[in-house]
Amino acid sequence: MKKALKTERQATRIAHMPALRLAGLMRRYPATADAMKKLGAQWQEFAGGAGRRLLAQGPVTYGVHIGLFGDSGEDQYFSGVEIGTQDAVPAGLTEFRLPS
Repeated sequence: MKKALKTERQATRIAHMPALRLAGLMRRYPATADAMKKLGAQWQEFAGGAGRRLLAQGPVTYGVHIGLFGDSGEDQYFSGVEIGTQDAVPAGLTEFRLPS
């Protein structure tokens, strides 16, 4: 039996930050109400797989909703953590650069 990842809910905040280099999982989903369940599964996959070591290095995670893709009806979502400018992106993860 899998053990659920325990998380603490915090209020959403908007911040002005410098550009970020992130490593994590990027997935596309049909833009439906059911996609929210898939986003939770994406975080579970990240925390239980290649992202586990990155999560242990720092408490800040980033979820980035990239938006709809034309007429495809798909959303793209990234879940990950910040990495340094010289850090290698672990196998199985994607690099995502977020402008300031």
